[in-house]
Amino acid sequence: MGLEALMEHLTQRDNKALNDCIRKIYSDMGMQSLPNTIISAVSKVIPSNTAAIHAITPNKRKPVISEVAGNAEITALDAFNGHIHEHPIVSLLLSGKVKPHPFRDDIETRLLHKRLPPTGVTKISDMLTNSQFRSLALFNEFYRPNGIQYQLGMPLLLSKNLQTALALSRDKKDFSEKELLILNIIRPHIMQAYKNAEVIGRIRSDKTDIGSMLMDGKAKDLRPETMKAMGITLREAEILRWISQGKTNAEISIILNISLNTVKTHLQHIYEKLGVGNRTAATRVIMEKFEDV
Repeated sequence: MGLEALMEHLTQRDNKALNDCIRKIYSDMGMQSLPNTIISAVSKVIPSNTAAIHAITPNKRKPVISEVAGNAEITALDAFNGHIHEHPIVSLLLSGKVKPHPFRDDIETRLLHKRLPPTGVTKISDMLTNSQFRSLALFNEFYRPNGIQYQLGMPLLLSKNLQTALALSRDKKDFSEKELLILNIIRPHIMQAYKNAEVIGRIRSDKTDIGSMLMDGKAKDLRPETMKAMGITLREAEILRWISQGKTNAEISIILNISLNTVKTHLQHIYEKLGVGNRTAATRVIMEKFEDV
């Protein structure tokens, strides 16, 4: 089942949970706090015993995995790094930088048969049989002591020097195909949220006018009386709030649960009312109004 087919089968409750998850992820623009926000948001949509985001350091001599954020204590991480090449997902991400996986041929055959992208959201059980997984030193020295029987990984290749992965683990029940497809919907939004946080970080460090406004929190305080005086509706004020925080039209459509065309229409009305031609100018006009209040 593809992403489009899945969207047709999602219930109203599924869609609400998905929108709430994406909205929460986009609400955090701090590079340090974002990983924990992602874990919290995703855990409400996809239940798991443990959830963690790991940083992958592609050291030329010996790649290392370190935990960035997690919702449970994980032990024996040294054992994981000692057998890092035995993790089927990591072995693909770091192909050529770690020893070949002992079941490499089987993994490649299964990925080809199931038409799974090597960098998409993948379950370990899609790549290894139960007996193969449990025969590995990685399972016996890391997964078994941590009570992990099933795991999926979501690679987040953010840049050449920043590779991370979200890992969800369970002890009794494997992840369903529907859960994997839902995570594949969420995945590009997580990567975009990281990019947003990086941009906001640069703006704040540069101390630009817009950066100062964001730091002062003025962009979040859209006073109704000020908006009304400019002829801005409540919905337009919501959109102004999000564009002042650097959100794209596509992100705003998801956050507000409206179509992309509706966002564009509202923006056109905003530009006409403010006498501007783009989102940057609209943000500046709004900020100037607040400074006068």
